Amino acid sequence: ESRSSRGNGLSHLQTAATSTQSPTMQVRASLVREEATVETLYSRECSDLAKELHTDCLQVAICLDEDSRILYTVWRDAVIISLNLTSSATSAISGNSTSAPAHTDGTLSNAEFSHPAMTTEDRINGSFILYLTEHAHLVRRINIGANNVTTIGRARDIEGKVDGPYSVACFSTPFGMAVDQRRNMLYLSDWGNHAIRQMNRTSLVWESISGNSTSGTGGYQDGPATLAQYSFPTYPVFYDADGSSVLYISDTSNSAIRKLDLDNMEVTTILGPSDSGSSSTYVDGDVQNARIRVPMGIAMDNRYLPPIMYFVEWARGIRKMDLSTQEVTTVAGSEIRGLRDGRALSARFENPTMIQVDTNAQPAKQPPSIYISDVRNLRVRVIRYQP
Repeated sequence: ESRSSRGNGLSHLQTAATSTQSPTMQVRASLVREEATVETLYSRECSDLAKELHTDCLQVAICLDEDSRILYTVWRDAVIISLNLTSSATSAISGNSTSAPAHTDGTLSNAEFSHPAMTTEDRINGSFILYLTEHAHLVRRINIGANNVTTIGRARDIEGKVDGPYSVACFSTPFGMAVDQRRNMLYLSDWGNHAIRQMNRTSLVWESISGNSTSGTGGYQDGPATLAQYSFPTYPVFYDADGSSVLYISDTSNSAIRKLDLDNMEVTTILGPSDSGSSSTYVDGDVQNARIRVPMGIAMDNRYLPPIMYFVEWARGIRKMDLSTQEVTTVAGSEIRGLRDGRALSARFENPTMIQVDTNAQPAKQPPSIYISDVRNLRVRVIRYQP
């Protein structure tokens, strides 16, 4: 598969899918399948003009500001919409689906985007920040409080792998990101380069820290970070609640969850890899026997130590892994794709990608509410547990 044929990360995944305890830590809940329901939180129609200009209007990413109770949703037709979880009010905060794809910095109202992909949140000097990747190999920073959009990885339309200042850094379909405020770093899954990159949030200098594959489809290898191999990694999540500094990474085409220890720079596999051709691809149980397929977004419930990890499977639904008991269970979804709300284990999704856990939405010791970007259904879905 050539680099030029991999410009759209979603299409590649479609193909793969078809072939120190803190005082706030909670008593660990059992991993029995609690009763949960799936609801549609928000849906959006796509205009004919938007379809013509942007090919599609897929709902690709979500990002949660727990303090203000706002869920930011990113759409592939270059629009960012905020959803107030308290009032249910929505507002288009940036982008324009009725103009051709563009890369324009400036105020939120003037900025333009081109096929945005994934996002993560941050706070700088008290201001809420969204980081956004685009399939034109760009990384953008959206400062909600300061009302501006800037480019922080800008070798536009130049696909490659070049470290250095943001003005020269190159990527190959940059995908998911994670923020490490203690180290002042932004981490990025460089999808097409099968690599993990980092950027200093102050100097805006990029550096490759893991991934050593020269193959067009990547590889699979644990070990020292610079020698480790991935195959189309999509989404990292940063964890440091226990004093360590770790990136958990969806190694999507390997159907595995990888762990990059940022203290000793070692990569290990904590779940998978799974043979995508196996008839028993979806299996719950302990990590030795569990099987997963095409993992995407990851989110952590950090009220527990070790935490509970929730992750999305592109072709199926939502799973969770208790990092204490090493058990994997299904939260929602089935092997039948489509659109169905209701009981979580009977619900249907059509290519979910990102996940956010909302621990403020539920009473203490209860599982969190879980928000899902359901790409091809053009919806934001929510999983709510019954207390």
